[in-house]
Amino acid sequence: MQTLFTEYEDQGLIVIQALAENDAGGAPTAEELGQWSDQYNMTLPVLSDGGWVLSNRFEQDYGIPTFTLLGPGMEVVAVDDFGAEGMIPDYLPEDWSPE
Repeated sequence: MQTLFTEYEDQGLIVIQALAENDAGGAPTAEELGQWSDQYNMTLPVLSDGGWVLSNRFEQDYGIPTFTLLGPGMEVVAVDDFGAEGMIPDYLPEDWSPE
């Protein structure tokens, strides 16, 4: 995800990584999220998804990791389809300005 974020962030792609559990099976703390980000050199937001609330909202195959691509207007474009990474350019905003 970090690679995709780095490649397309200047074109308007927003990537959010959600972690549902820590090593003990509980909701990750802010400190644990920071450690995860540091360990994997993440510059994208990493959020706690305790109880799998966000992750299960779009989940279809109940496998992890999962990938959901949302288009403009929060339209669900692809769920559990890592091949959809190639679709990202088609759904980037046309009039994006990072300023």
